[in-house]
Amino acid sequence: MTCSLLLLGVAFAQDPVDPGGAAQPAEVEPALIQVASEADNSEGVGFPPDGPPITDDATLEARTYALSKGMRCPVCQGLSVADSGAEAAVAMKARTRELVGMGYSDGQIVDYFVGRYGTWVLLEPPAEGVNYLIFLAPLALVGLGGLAWWSSVKRGKDAAAPLAPAPKTADDDPYTRRVLDELER
Repeated sequence: MTCSLLLLGVAFAQDPVDPGGAAQPAEVEPALIQVASEADNSEGVGFPPDGPPITDDATLEARTYALSKGMRCPVCQGLSVADSGAEAAVAMKARTRELVGMGYSDGQIVDYFVGRYGTWVLLEPPAEGVNYLIFLAPLALVGLGGLAWWSSVKRGKDAAAPLAPAPKTADDDPYTRRVLDELER
């Protein structure tokens, strides 16, 4: 409210070029008016809801749970907001329920929390930018491991030691044959 009054005062300020000092409306940039309307938004979201308010408790709870399940608790960090009992998670869940009840879309609610906590708040970050590394690093490691295995197997076949000569049998050695013949008599 204070911001709107301040901007309204700017809009009707005296024109510095007019020496008479008559109060005439100065031209106000449309972006400035938009900032004022966003600042007055009591919900603090900064954009209007996509749909009508939701009054069905089952729908409200289902959407709240689904959205809370996809966000990370800022205290526990390993749990979703839906699964955590921390005070911050309970507050985030209440805010999610409030925004769902006002008619905001899932995307708008996620954007609201990402705007406050960053993409870190999402349990499954979007696959874009640097986040591609999260999705591609395991595949690259499996590929490198397979390449190392294949290389070691191939190297093992190429550098195999020659086979040792087969052991001699009694028939091959004349001395051994003669001894065996003597024993058999």
